[in-house]
Amino acid sequence: MFKKIFQNVKGYDHNFEYMPSKLIGLLIVIGFGFLYWYFQPIIQLDNGHPWDANNYYVMAQQVVMQQPLSGEKPFIYRLGTSFLVGKLFPANLMLGFTLINALFGIGIIVSTAIILSRLLKTNWIVLVLLGLLVMNPNGPARFLGLFPVFTDPSALFFIATIFAIGGGKETNIVIKLALVLLSMLGVFFREIVLIAPLSLLIENVYWRYFVKQYNKNAMTYCLVLSVILGAISLVVTHLMVVATGDYTSASHALISLKRHIAHPDIFIVAFLTTYGPVFLILVLNVRDTVKIIAQYPHLFCYLVMVLILAILGGTHTDRFIFWAFPVILLALGFIIKNSLLRAPFNFSTAWFWLILVGSQLVAFRAFAVLPGATFNALKDWWVESSLMPNSIFFAPYGDGLHIIEMYSSFMNIKQRMIVLTQYVYLLLVLSFLMPKAAK
Repeated sequence: MFKKIFQNVKGYDHNFEYMPSKLIGLLIVIGFGFLYWYFQPIIQLDNGHPWDANNYYVMAQQVVMQQPLSGEKPFIYRLGTSFLVGKLFPANLMLGFTLINALFGIGIIVSTAIILSRLLKTNWIVLVLLGLLVMNPNGPARFLGLFPVFTDPSALFFIATIFAIGGGKETNIVIKLALVLLSMLGVFFREIVLIAPLSLLIENVYWRYFVKQYNKNAMTYCLVLSVILGAISLVVTHLMVVATGDYTSASHALISLKRHIAHPDIFIVAFLTTYGPVFLILVLNVRDTVKIIAQYPHLFCYLVMVLILAILGGTHTDRFIFWAFPVILLALGFIIKNSLLRAPFNFSTAWFWLILVGSQLVAFRAFAVLPGATFNALKDWWVESSLMPNSIFFAPYGDGLHIIEMYSSFMNIKQRMIVLTQYVYLLLVLSFLMPKAAK
């Protein structure tokens, strides 16, 4: 059954599909993520569901008690995960959030594997990129272990799956039906899912009306229907709940925009703290990176929308930027495959890879658990954070470290400048050592 489903995925690389070694590789990556999840302690603050998470936890409690869903905007509209947890795990909500989000996390890895393998067609590079995804502190394994009560895993699952299904060549009825259903259901979990079918629709319009490739038209009506029904689902989520609070999207966006204008270093450093030193490969090959992304208009549109969201979405700049991982990993994979690996291997090249891999492991705290939180530093983060003793080696280390110091959004100015300076030095070193492929 699963083989038939995967065969319907557009342009899927069937060499990756059922070769035992490749399946074993995918299982190893998932097992790698399980180990991160297993050893990561859950955040201690507020019984494991502080800040935004408390809204989702209360919603699950309301489902258990069969009460009307009521809570603060905009969290109350993201009812899908809380509804499932309340219905399936009424006796242990924390376990429910953990297991359901773990399944979404596995789905993210599998869908990302489909996207990357279809386009890169080099299986070991795909597995390395999946390893980077799992190792990422914002990723579906490590952040879940720390913060199980959240809606990001479900949203990223629907987005990655929509791109995995709708981003290839096949246009049969199964593909079309899946896109419509995923678009409709995904919005109940988080409104951001709607930008995935919208990105595919914009690409379809581009091919049809600008490039005049009419063979690309088979999905037009399906994608229009997906976006329309997704928007209707968004309206339905607002009608199903009782929203409280004075939150408005416009005021929130204005506050966020002013913050990024006043502190542009937050946005710059966020890319570095989110993706680590490997992001510098894209910086050093910026022209090729732009060309690669431009070949896939739906991914380009998605990247633009995510960056706009990161600027206007509030204080979680790093987390929003992480949502661009399908685009970033794909571009990184092409640069490695088509440029770095075609260069002759010599002493300089060996140092390049040694420094890059070593700094990436340090930046991602690969051999340590993520720091937790025992007090609400977000209340006065600009004061509390500056008092915490820690050192920075592409990422904060030290005793008393708080999880918010992992993110540029909540670092103080001195910490961000240290991070930025270290990455500038690393950029200079890598630019000197970076292997050059023969033209």
